[in-house]
Amino acid sequence: MKVLYSGGILKAVVVPRDHDGFFIDDLEKELNEIVTPINPIADAHEAATLKRIPKGAWHITLIHQSILRPYRKELKGMEFPQPPRLPCISECTFGIRESGEGDNYRKSFVLWFPDSYQKELKAYVERYCWMLMLGVEEGDPEPERRFHISLANLTGKPGGSVR
Repeated sequence: MKVLYSGGILKAVVVPRDHDGFFIDDLEKELNEIVTPINPIADAHEAATLKRIPKGAWHITLIHQSILRPYRKELKGMEFPQPPRLPCISECTFGIRESGEGDNYRKSFVLWFPDSYQKELKAYVERYCWMLMLGVEEGDPEPERRFHISLANLTGKPGGSVR
């Protein structure tokens, strides 16, 4: 994975090489098996009605743009340390997320990371991205964030996913 500041968010981009390549292959295989019309899993049926996000756009949002807005200048062109290695797909779960109403309604099919990896990413964000890189000592910028990869949503675009 490579961490970068892009589109206003700090994200870990899943790249198709080394361990990430195996992760992408496994995830794509799993996704192809889950999202079929004959699969009896409710989430799979819901996911089949959504549009897939291209695998080249898969990423993990580490810190949302609403929090990073005051630090845009400092973040542009900044290099970040390597994030924790991705877990095995077998440790992850799939789920549906929904938020908003009317024109603000969003729905996403996501890959949830296990608690152990959630803790690793939280520590990474606190240690490197937040305190060391920006010199801010406020601790966790988004204590409610649960790290995931959005795989599909209503638009098929990464920006259309549930926050």
